[in-house]
Amino acid sequence: MEMASSRSDVTAQGYTQEDNTVVGMGATVEGWRMFVFPAIASRKLTKAKARFVEETPNDPSWRLLHRLADAAFLPLRLAMRRVFESFRDAVPRMLLAEHVMSGLQEGTVRMVENVWQAAGLPALAEALRSAIQALALQAAQATALPAVTKQDIVVVFDVADPEALAAIEQYAGTRIVAIDATTREAIRDIITQAFTSGQSLTGQIADIAQLVGLTPTQAAAMARFREGLQASGISGKRIQELIAQRAKAWHLQRAETIARTETINSVMLGQEERWKQAARDGLLDVTRLRRFWVVTPDDRLCPVCATIPGMNLQGVALEEPFQTSRGPIQRPTAHPSCRCALNSRII
Repeated sequence: MEMASSRSDVTAQGYTQEDNTVVGMGATVEGWRMFVFPAIASRKLTKAKARFVEETPNDPSWRLLHRLADAAFLPLRLAMRRVFESFRDAVPRMLLAEHVMSGLQEGTVRMVENVWQAAGLPALAEALRSAIQALALQAAQATALPAVTKQDIVVVFDVADPEALAAIEQYAGTRIVAIDATTREAIRDIITQAFTSGQSLTGQIADIAQLVGLTPTQAAAMARFREGLQASGISGKRIQELIAQRAKAWHLQRAETIARTETINSVMLGQEERWKQAARDGLLDVTRLRRFWVVTPDDRLCPVCATIPGMNLQGVALEEPFQTSRGPIQRPTAHPSCRCALNSRII
């Protein structure tokens, strides 16, 4: 068991603000920096207003985890935005034009996928893996245990615990694979839509260059947007301007969705690893531990999350999933940009 220290650092790629009395991550040469904060910081965090919510639940655990996620949101959004911007900038325009003018649809797909493989995916993996690890470990350190088997001891999360680090690495790997697969699927969709849109070669090239990096859902919505503009008789030049404007906004939206979802996922993972480590160390009786789903009770509460507490009135065990209308879920998030959290009680 590791004793308390004034600060413990984990570095990775990112940008934030350092303050050893309130949670944050500092913009340094090393990148993401994680700190162990004193108890006063946790008290401040549980009282602070969270992002993305209109009404906060009266639950200290929810407030703490949301403030941790909020502190990491803007840096991760910036990192994700840079990943996709760098990917689009790396697509060679002359080579893209040659493929499009030659009618090489599959060749164009392979060429753009190769650029993503070389320039986009490594940057995504580095930024996301580093952010997830830093935030999960920070959440684990900040999470209070519901009860311990020994009294009058200071319980500090061991950030070097191999099992916890392996779980965090495994989660990060699954998220990188999922985002990679979504990006590749969209690349193919975007190029297929460009080749079959009936627009000029210049328009096809512009669409591919501007849209790669979106999700398949966004790409399909953009195709419908273009069709509507064409049906209204707007000029081709103006259509391209409107497409470019929307593409820019949607690229930022994707970066924001990834950042918001993964910051919440990371703090929830860290909370869970805190409980698991305490159980391995004999400090937490998991046979008596029950986890409870906490929603954000405002007008944006979705139907899926709203029903979860009622479907799990007695709580669930540490390794037991929550029952939801979408099937079993181990912990939040239940969907992209989910704002739920967990608390725990000993019964």
